[in-house]
Amino acid sequence: KFLEKIEGTLPVKSPSIKYVAKDESYYGYSFANGKQVSYAEIVNKEVFVKLWIDTAIALSNSMSLEDAMKMGVEQVSFNEYRLKRVKQVIDSKILDDKLHELAEYTLQNYLIVWGRAPKFILHGDPGLGNWVYDKSSNTYTLIDWSDICLGPQEFQVYRLVNDMPEYIDLIIRYYFERAGIEINRELLFLCGNASILSMLGAFLERGDTKGVQVKMKQLKFWKALQG
Repeated sequence: KFLEKIEGTLPVKSPSIKYVAKDESYYGYSFANGKQVSYAEIVNKEVFVKLWIDTAIALSNSMSLEDAMKMGVEQVSFNEYRLKRVKQVIDSKILDDKLHELAEYTLQNYLIVWGRAPKFILHGDPGLGNWVYDKSSNTYTLIDWSDICLGPQEFQVYRLVNDMPEYIDLIIRYYFERAGIEINRELLFLCGNASILSMLGAFLERGDTKGVQVKMKQLKFWKALQG
């Protein structure tokens, strides 16, 4: 119902549901032409950044929060899980002193700052892996809407910052230009740091050495953002 409601309101394509299992345990989308977006293959990265933000803003303006909740859209549900993973990483003693300090700060302040922030309708998982680009028609489709939720815009924007960190100033500036709302850098850091720490905890548990190395590198970026 939500996808039907927002159809045609975004600057990119969104899928339509073509099949729902009788027990509603799964559903199928219409096919999206093109291929998964990768950072290296984005020809004009500034244009993509602006399209990403325009899409996020259009989604938040597509209907009221009350109407979204009537359709069953709920608040982000996995913050507690993420913070448990953050605690797991802290207890592992894998972090250097500064990263450990920031992890503790995240654990103590994430929900506090989150609770004060205005809430919006969010896609929930808008990383590059859920964008499909069709070169023949020069069109994008945003897929995988299973995590749609209500939450602070920073919870969504951190995904773009994490995928394209060198464009953080453009991201923050352009969002303000288009929406008239300042991105809260503190909450942006907390969302990004909590997410990376959470994934780091999962990789540690699985013994995924390569994954741990990637997440440690990303933590250093978020540390630099926090200053």
